[in-house]
Amino acid sequence: MKYLTIRTPIALVVSICICACSSSGGSTPMVDAKPQRLQTAEAMFQERCKKSGEFIYRTAENVEGIFLLKVRPSEINYDDQFAMSDPYGLDSGGDTYIKIFFAMFYKTPTPLPQGWIPRLGYRYVDVIDPKDGKRYRYTGHIDEPWRYDSSYSKSYKRFVLDRETASGQPPRYGITYDDISTREEREYWIAGSSLQSNRYPYQRSHG
Repeated sequence: MKYLTIRTPIALVVSICICACSSSGGSTPMVDAKPQRLQTAEAMFQERCKKSGEFIYRTAENVEGIFLLKVRPSEINYDDQFAMSDPYGLDSGGDTYIKIFFAMFYKTPTPLPQGWIPRLGYRYVDVIDPKDGKRYRYTGHIDEPWRYDSSYSKSYKRFVLDRETASGQPPRYGITYDDISTREEREYWIAGSSLQSNRYPYQRSHG
């Protein structure tokens, strides 16, 4: 089981904190079946859930770009109980994590069915590459592979990232995540993750 403290921006709303608390379904690492230990784990889990929720401190409009201060790793941690990595990153990592901040990444039917809310997103995303320490700006476009490869269907399209070295000021707002687990929590297979957005503190360019 795990508790998750998730803070994430929705569309162009900044400083939004979405917190969720849930037990992971399906196959999970085996927890000691002794009743007393299981009761301790469940009590600890429920106590952490009391602090979950959604916190909106401030909103901002017309935000065109966002700074990802960390990018979730491409590798998923399946079995290292005490690795203080981001336990909420199972949904996406690496370049896919960058892509989810673009509205074009999602396949939205046209016209939009009644009751659907269109996905908003950013026009660009800045990321510092840990390999060289430089800041890069990602944009994206819809690629149609059939135009240069006849093996693809004309109906197939995909969202592709474009990257170039960033110049000038970085975006005003940044997003980061942290593992907020403790050793004691990990002893009981409980993990926590915080994802939050806020105004980026540095008004200068990187690299």
